[in-house]
Amino acid sequence: LYTVGVLYTTLFLGGGENWFTFLPKVFAVVFIAVSVTNVFGRYRTDDVIRWIWKWPTGIALLGLAMVML
Repeated sequence: LYTVGVLYTTLFLGGGENWFTFLPKVFAVVFIAVSVTNVFGRYRTDDVIRWIWKWPTGIALLGLAMVML
């Protein structure tokens, strides 16, 4: 879970210039995934991670296509 949070932060949230900006972003990503899992009991953590990867990846690919044009 934490590795996925670090990868997500690095790829989609711009990483961080230092640890003081990077760690809160990672914490926020992991916190959102865990909160959704705890609030909605039928969702498992891997379902939430799959949902988090689906939408930002599509938006990132769309942005990449727009930049390449």
